[in-house]
Amino acid sequence: MKTLSFKKMAIATTALIGLTAATSALAGTGGWGASTSTPTALYTKGVYYTSQWMSPVITPPGTAQMTDLSWSYNFNYHPVGTNAWIENTSGQSAYLSGASGAFNNIAPGVPAGLSLRFRFQVPGTGDLVPDAYTQIHSANVTYSY
Repeated sequence: MKTLSFKKMAIATTALIGLTAATSALAGTGGWGASTSTPTALYTKGVYYTSQWMSPVITPPGTAQMTDLSWSYNFNYHPVGTNAWIENTSGQSAYLSGASGAFNNIAPGVPAGLSLRFRFQVPGTGDLVPDAYTQIHSANVTYSY
């Protein structure tokens, strides 16, 4: 059995520590949250209405991928049958099962730094009486890179 000299072991250990440090510097996690209190008003059934865009204050690293997303919104009253989605600036969207919730363990490929907004629609035709409006929208993103 061949043994390494102390000097060779020190060099190998230093190289391994350097590689570990470089890998750790490239891998990480983070998150951002945003909200808007500008109301989204729904006046007519069958029409799609969108909220203002919500963006991260500090842009995540370019390689950051969304891992979790939580949301909440509330209306002055919740019209029966309201459909809601959350979408990003690249056009990806997800149907929301309620006024608050979360998607966990999101499949890779969804960039974490894109702005988000809500889209709402009440099925049917005619006026929505009374008008419905959201009082606040919020989203929280967790990401890894």
